[in-house]
Amino acid sequence: MMAGAPLIDGNDQTCGMIWVADTRVRQTRHEIITILNDSAVFSVQRLHPQAQVLRARRAETMLYEAIDALADGFVYYDSQDRLLVCNRRYREIYARSAHAILPGACFPDILRAGLANGQYPEAEGQEDAWLARRLARHRLPRSTIEQHLPDGQWVRIEEKVTQTGGRVGLRINITELKRQEAELRAAHEELARQNAELERQVAARTATIATQSRALAEALEDERENNQALRRFVTMVSHEFRTPLAIMDASAGRIERKAKRNGADWTGEYTTMIRSSIKRLIRLIESVLGAAKADAGTIRLKPVELDLAEVVETVRAEHSDVSPDYGFEIDCSALTPVRADPTLVYQIVANLIGNAIKYSEPEKPIEVTGKTVGPIVELRVRDHGIGIPEDELPKMFERFFRASTAAGIAGSGLGVNLSRDIARMHGGDITVESEVDAGTTFILTLPVAGPDIPDAPEDEGDGQQMPKPRGR
Repeated sequence: MMAGAPLIDGNDQTCGMIWVADTRVRQTRHEIITILNDSAVFSVQRLHPQAQVLRARRAETMLYEAIDALADGFVYYDSQDRLLVCNRRYREIYARSAHAILPGACFPDILRAGLANGQYPEAEGQEDAWLARRLARHRLPRSTIEQHLPDGQWVRIEEKVTQTGGRVGLRINITELKRQEAELRAAHEELARQNAELERQVAARTATIATQSRALAEALEDERENNQALRRFVTMVSHEFRTPLAIMDASAGRIERKAKRNGADWTGEYTTMIRSSIKRLIRLIESVLGAAKADAGTIRLKPVELDLAEVVETVRAEHSDVSPDYGFEIDCSALTPVRADPTLVYQIVANLIGNAIKYSEPEKPIEVTGKTVGPIVELRVRDHGIGIPEDELPKMFERFFRASTAAGIAGSGLGVNLSRDIARMHGGDITVESEVDAGTTFILTLPVAGPDIPDAPEDEGDGQQMPKPRGR
């Protein structure tokens, strides 16, 4: 009886057939199969050592191929520092010493061959010291080194001792990383240079500003002293002018009244001119004094209960004496008393009505109307004169500003500026509406309750009193 079975090697591959001849008669198929299996196992066991050798050789070949395919350099030294295996990339990296990179070669000898052929640029001029340092790092259980190659490339060397005492090493190309590090370092250096330059410029500018600030402070102090001296002079001159001007005005008034009694009407025109000029000088002096006090911060409000309609009538009466050709339309019946400084409010009203007369003709009357709107009183002074250009209205309250339409008309540009300052000190304001050749309206607003300061004592004064009204 003949029976056959395939032979299977260690890789599960068929490597042949086994045949068994048996002259004994078997009664069952099961017995035949058992004999074949026993014989096959026996044959495979006898062939197994050869299969193991084949498998080992194949694994070794695959390992070498894998190592050679690595993108990084790979090397392995035994416990005696003799080269066992390296890949092609390792020899390419150390091209100048590749002739010495052979199986069995000692690591120190390979290094010396590289030194002799300029393989290590950083070792130039200090070959022995460099070799000693490199071997010392090589003998460490684990080390990492960055190495510069002659072709400009950089590699990172990573070495580690194995369990059997050998050393496995990798050579990883880090040229791109080093380039990026160099660019980053250059950028940091440039930034540091720019920062240093900026700091230098800032320091220089700071020193310049400090010098300029000191010079400016000195100039301001000189200007302050000059202004104080000028204010003292202006105040002195203004006071010196006020008394003789008052005497001149009173004398002109007496001459005017006496002439009328004696029938000398020809004197009226001249005395009116004299008194008008005196009034204008007095208003100018008051404006200059007020501006000086405002600059010095010495204007003190002395609020009392004040009848604003009475103030308007007083001013009207004064101007009617010196400007009899001008008529007035006054309606202040809706005004309620306010808390305000009588002298300063008189100055505001006198300035507004005086300007209305100055910049208009006598053919049309000056309109003065007043009303109370809740907690606010409003006084409007309107003329039908030359008016103010629209683009100049925002500048009307600037000190010394005069409208272009006022050319040739005497004035200082101080009155409305000071008047608005006084109104705002009371918690009110002055605004303006105007149209060229149609006239101008100034609107004074004051709070009925007045400024948030105590009332002035009845006997307190500053030497300047509001004139008394002469009747409505």
